Order: sequence, then C-alpha cells, then structure tokens
Amino acid sequence: MKDEFVDVVNEKDKIIGKELRNICHEKGLFHRTVAILLFNNKEEIWLQKRAKNITLGGLLDFSVAGHVPTGKSYKEGAYKEMEEEIGIKTSLGLISPIFFEVVNHKNLRLRHLFKVYSGKNDGPFNLEKREVKYMKAYSVDEIQKIINEKPEKMTPALRIGLNFYLKNKNAN
Repeated sequence: MKDEFVDVVNEKDKIIGKELRNICHEKGLFHRTVAILLFNNKEEIWLQKRAKNITLGGLLDFSVAGHVPTGKSYKEGAYKEMEEEIGIKTSLGLISPIFFEVVNHKNLRLRHLFKVYSGKNDGPFNLEKREVKYMKAYSVDEIQKIINEKPEKMTPALRIGLNFYLKNKNAN
C-alpha cells in the first residue's frame, strides 16, 4: 500500500499540518480516517477481513475503512476508499459524530479521528486483494455475539463504531 499525505489535526479536528500517513503512525500524530457500514437488502452488515500484510491484518473491519487524503473532506475520503477497496459506488449518509481511536500496535501509535458513514449495497464487490481478504454479511445478532465473545477478532475502530451504531439502533 503506497503512502500518502494526510492532514494532521488536533483533538478538536482542526488542521495543524500535513504529513505522510506512515510518519503519523510512527509519531502518534492525530489524523483523519473514515469508515463505512454497508447494509444488504436483508439489513445485514458487510464486514471485511483485512489482508494479513497490512496494519491490524487478519481482523474484521468495517465494510470500508481508510485514511482521508490531505485537502479532502471526510465524505470525499469515504467515497474514495469505497471505490478503491471494494470497487463500488453508492450513496452514503453520516451515522456518527467524530470518534477517537488510539491504538498502540507493534511499533505504531495510531491516533485517528474518524467518522462512520452508512450505505446499501448487495454486491458484487471488486476487492482490492492487497487490503481486503474477503467480505461477509453478518446479522446484528452475529455481530453482537462476536463483540461479546471474541472482541479481539475486530479492529478497535470497528468495535467503537459498532457499539455506537448498536446503542443508537436499539434506542430507536
């Protein structure tokens, strides 16, 4: 995966500079990421299994997740990542406020601010195999079971985003 410039932000999401993504991870600089939960026509959620060779590889993740390139909005970043990772276009709506993700992983200090979007799609997907091993649709019950019994199978960001989604879904 090639490196790219991202906006460095403070904890209030104000841009304070720009840097290469890998440098942000090495130095623990806050920067922007996006995530998408795609639903199929059965209201199941598509989750991806991350390819082994990338950060947090082998874990379940959002349908789409990635970094927002410098100068782009969160939503522009979401559309870009969706097309690159799974090869589709569909309309997206914001489902969350900004979340913090702070993870120490191997020699990396991931400091992300992220927003979660949602959309609908039944596939097929054209997966970027260097990043995504496979996509699978999960029922809300299946997802809740993974969160409760095997949370280590999910990326930290996915656990944060799903907990927010499920809490608000159950409140309605």
